[in-house]
Amino acid sequence: MLERLRQAAGGPTLTALKSFEATGASTMTSIKVQRQLHMIARFPMSFRLDESAATGTTVPAARTIVGVDSDTGWMIGARLGGDGQSTDLAVAQRAYTRAARQTMAGLLAGISAPWLLDSGRYTFSDLGPVTAGDDRDAWQLQIDGPDGRVGRLLVDAHTHLPRRLIQPPQPGGGGTAAVADIVFTYSDFQPQGGLQLPRTVVRENGPNRTIWSITKYALNPKLPAHRFGRGAR
Repeated sequence: MLERLRQAAGGPTLTALKSFEATGASTMTSIKVQRQLHMIARFPMSFRLDESAATGTTVPAARTIVGVDSDTGWMIGARLGGDGQSTDLAVAQRAYTRAARQTMAGLLAGISAPWLLDSGRYTFSDLGPVTAGDDRDAWQLQIDGPDGRVGRLLVDAHTHLPRRLIQPPQPGGGGTAAVADIVFTYSDFQPQGGLQLPRTVVRENGPNRTIWSITKYALNPKLPAHRFGRGAR
């Protein structure tokens, strides 16, 4: 089914996608104002998600950044509970790396799920179709990665495009993420450069909801390594 997804989402053109830049808007339950979204990714394991106050706005908004640079994940403007608060720096770093890579996987699964497989860091297992509920007949692919279980990717039985990624509660996590699934939902797929790309991604975790509305993609831009560092702007 992953290869059907690859063909439906762009085939060889999707396989050739090695970097992208996406911009748009971000709304979150806990933040009262809309923020601007800026996301970049470079194959195989470089990722940065930046949400900040919209340019020219006079209303303050917290800036949060989630980054992955090879085997290290980090966050700015957000603090984890659970193991993320450990005084053992190695334990805390593992918690941040796992959370950042889960965010990366949640977004990449909708934009280019084969990217994860082609990176050599993730595996996919066929779980068959969903047999009941709103996602009945959607095909299930279990994803495992460097931190263990990533989640179940549901693929639409008719379009063969990603519908939803259901991530289990994070071991060693804190707050709602430690007890409730994190669900990414992908919609508003539109063609661009031979690809089918989602324009809306919704992440839900208990009462917490984030909506990423993507207005523009740049495909295969040159993204130097320094843009994925903690100090990059």
